[in-house]
Amino acid sequence: MLIQAVIFSVPEAIAITWLACALAGSGCSWKRILIIGGLMGVFSVLVRPLVGNYLLNVVVYAGTLIAMMTMFKVAELWENLTSVSIAMPIYMLLEFLNISVWTEVFGVEPAAIMKGQNLRLLCFLPQLSASLLIALLLTKYQVSLFSDETGPLRPFAGGR
Repeated sequence: MLIQAVIFSVPEAIAITWLACALAGSGCSWKRILIIGGLMGVFSVLVRPLVGNYLLNVVVYAGTLIAMMTMFKVAELWENLTSVSIAMPIYMLLEFLNISVWTEVFGVEPAAIMKGQNLRLLCFLPQLSASLLIALLLTKYQVSLFSDETGPLRPFAGGR
């Protein structure tokens, strides 16, 4: 269980946290992202067996992430709620597309992915990399859901 948390849940939680912070446009520090992501990763490993239902698990995870982002003063409650509500489906879409490619293109059975740690890690890396890349681009080009500027959005102004 500890290995699963370190290898899968914590990096996944850090990616979702960074994506949500980037969407909120909060300019959240790496320290906060790593702390929130680390806590969320451990939380998800501990709560997942208790909840059992996938949909309920996603709702509990989202609520907890919103609460933690608000507690760590990442942004206002409404901004946290909105950014988490968009970040999680983005990550789940990447996960779905990733698993679809592995099963349809490479012919890997979903049950085989869940059995072996090496194959599971190999299948996990593309979705993690894609979500981190999206968060990096959103952060680098300061593209967020909320802007204090009244002018046009200039995501590719470069060099900021």
